[in-house]
Amino acid sequence: MSNQTLSSLSAAIATQATVELRRKGSQMSTDTMGSSSINDANEIPENYEAGRAEACGTLCRIFCSKKTGEEILSAYLSRFYMVLVQGLQIGEFICHPVLASIILNSAPLFCCDLKGINVVVPYFISALEIILPDRELSKFKSYVNPTELRRSSIHILLSLLPLPHHFGTVKSEVLLEGKFSNDDSGSDKPVTFLSLKLRLVNILIGALQTETDPNNTQMILGEL
Repeated sequence: MSNQTLSSLSAAIATQATVELRRKGSQMSTDTMGSSSINDANEIPENYEAGRAEACGTLCRIFCSKKTGEEILSAYLSRFYMVLVQGLQIGEFICHPVLASIILNSAPLFCCDLKGINVVVPYFISALEIILPDRELSKFKSYVNPTELRRSSIHILLSLLPLPHHFGTVKSEVLLEGKFSNDDSGSDKPVTFLSLKLRLVNILIGALQTETDPNNTQMILGEL
């Protein structure tokens, strides 16, 4: 990567890290914050989620621009993956603008030959499971165009579908909070890429059942 790109990368990571720390700080109770809560409130902008979403989107665009044969330091990759894991959180800690920004800017991510990218596959699958089966996407409409969000999600899904066939029974030694598989047994045993197949197929079928855009529908049908 060029020096300018590395500078942009460092700035984006720093911005995301700062915003993440502020987000965690804002979740503290007023009892533990004490008198410092007034100062913290002045430091944290009300629309910090928008800045966090922009920082995550910038990081995704930078890494998606990787050229064939180009080397990226492991330190940058690991920090980027940490940002993705945080941004793709669902459930209680979901941040809709950040999740949408990551998905919108990551369409070619799994085609860029990034080392270790498969460790974030389960987080992307979990995100796709709440986006593609949702016809209305009412919680995302105020941040992004739902049709574009679904289109980018479909691109990501299509790049993930070959993984179970390509890696088959290859076991993953990396366990991220037990999310590599859909197994709730709490087992710490390595699981195979083949265990992802059913989840991916279910997402594909759900996407077809809820899709209304002709171009998006054509993309889905092309993969069946």
